[in-house]
This record gives sequence, C-alpha cells and structure tokens, in this order.
Amino acid sequence: MLEADLGLACPPDYHPAPARFWTHRRQVKAAPVPMPAVTPEQHAAMLGELETHLHRPAFAPPAAVSTTARVTAPVNDPAAPPFAAVLKMFMVFGGGLSVGSAFVIGRRAVLTAGHCVYADGRWANNIQFVPRYESGRKPLGTFAAVSTTTLREFTQLPPGPRYVYDLAACVVDKDFPDELVPAAYSVNTILPAGQLRSVGYPAEPSRAFPFDGERMWASAGDYHAEDDPGRGTTAPRVFAHFNDLTGGCSGGPIFDGGNRAVGLNSHVRVLRNGRREEPPRMFSPYFGDALTRLVRWLEANGGRPNPPHTPVAPPDDPPSLRAEFRRVADRLNELIGKL
Repeated sequence: MLEADLGLACPPDYHPAPARFWTHRRQVKAAPVPMPAVTPEQHAAMLGELETHLHRPAFAPPAAVSTTARVTAPVNDPAAPPFAAVLKMFMVFGGGLSVGSAFVIGRRAVLTAGHCVYADGRWANNIQFVPRYESGRKPLGTFAAVSTTTLREFTQLPPGPRYVYDLAACVVDKDFPDELVPAAYSVNTILPAGQLRSVGYPAEPSRAFPFDGERMWASAGDYHAEDDPGRGTTAPRVFAHFNDLTGGCSGGPIFDGGNRAVGLNSHVRVLRNGRREEPPRMFSPYFGDALTRLVRWLEANGGRPNPPHTPVAPPDDPPSLRAEFRRVADRLNELIGKL
C-alpha cells in the first residue's frame, strides 16, 4: 500500500463535503483551528527527539534587520501571484466547524498543515477550499477534498516533536482553473537570505490587527535558524519566522522574497504563563524529505502536483570550515616550529 510505503496516515472513513454542506451560515459559524502552542519544555523535547535526523536545513544569513520590523497588511490583490494560490479552508472535526488556510501546488493538489486535517486524535471531514475568498465572495467557486493524508509521525509523536511533521496534502474534486497559478515550492533547498512573507486567513483578532478570517493577510519579517546567536533556538528541520498572523492562518504558505513557498504556518511557542512570545514567531517545518513523501502521494492519487524547485547543494557548514582552518593552522605552526 502506497501510504504505508511512504510512512503516511489517511483517515479510515473520510467523508467529502456534499455540494450544499458549506452554506454561508455554516461558514460564518466556523471557528479558526487553534494555533498549536508549544511550551518551552515541549520545544526542548523536540530538539532532543530530532538531533539524530539527517538533512539538517541550510540557512543563508538573515537580513540585518530588527526582528520587530514586521510589515503586516491585507492582501489588496488576491488574484496576483503568489497570492492567487492561497486558499481559505473549511473543515469539520467531530461536530465542530473549523477554518484554516492552504495553498495550491498543482492541478488538483493542495498543501496545508497537518493539524488542519488531524487534531486531538480526530480526522477532519467535509474539507472545502475557496480561492480568492473575501467576505463571503467566492469568485472561482469551491473545491472539495476527495482524499487527504498527513505524515504518520505527525499522528504518533507527542505534541512537541510532532510539529516538525506538521504537513498534509489533499486532492480536490476538480481541476483548479488556469487563472489560479499554483505556488512554486522548494524541497531540500537553501532558505534565502532576507525576510520571508507569511500568508493566510487569520481569524483571531489581536491587539494590533482586526483579523476576522474574511480577508487574506500577509506578514513579512525576518527568520532565524537554530544557531543564530541571540535569537533563541529552533529544532532541526524547523525554522522560526517573525510575523503577526493568528489562528485561522494555519496551513497558509510562507514565501521567500519572490513567489516560492519555503514553509507554512504551523505552530507558535508560548511562555510558561501561556502567553505567546513577543515579538511573535511562527514556526514552520522545513520543506525536506517529509514533503517529498506527500508530493509522491499526490502524484499517485490524481493531484498532478507541479515539480518542486530543483535542489541545490547546501554550502559547507561554517563551524566545520572554522574547525578545519584551525586544524591546518595548528599543523603549519607545528611544522614551522621544527624548522
């Protein structure tokens, strides 16, 4: 079975949304999927769990900007790339109506966060996607998921380590229109220098922004890797992006300085008092081998995903270069001393 070979998990009895299930009344009643909040202890467990993983992410040096220098605003033209690929997502967990975000990567292929299809031991049903959604308007219609999957590790690991696998894929019932340009995306590539841009449909208002889930928003900010001094720690294969988005943005893409998705809105870290960090950070799984498994599943199930960006060889690790330089320098000094 392909899912078993790829290490994926699928709902045993997924129910696609009937044509008239998602009425406007139900859409308005839907609540944002809670943004998973990882405690410092869970974050430390994630580090310990994943230290042995291969294919650590490669990071270019971040831009020399303040972590508080974020730019957050509504997307004025949802039809323009790369925003055209972003989707409003509706789903049902048990009897609860929920909303999240997602993005298109192929003719019938969608990526979103794992917790948008599997949460608290339950699978989502009646999943529907709406491109260019704005205040109830659906200019390109709606698209129902006919099948969905996430990574087996996401369904089995404890909360902290789980979120390094917070990825899911869906196949929809019909082709997306030609005017909806799928997002380009990278797998096993170097993350770019500079700021990243997180996009989605945040639905929980904050002190600074009146998020209500009715408009697409983008939040640009710096990001950091685990070994950036003075910027905290993130797990291997996870990076942290400074942005202001809230619950409801889960599953939306994180773009590089151009139009390529390099991550997605996954989880946040909270302090011991339960409050979100300040400045706020959004953590994303690194798009590596786990995403490749989902893309293979999409190919086998009619999603027709576009191929990922061609991988490039990561640069040599600077600490290793420094160690090699010291070794050579010590050897030269030893030889000079014998002259």
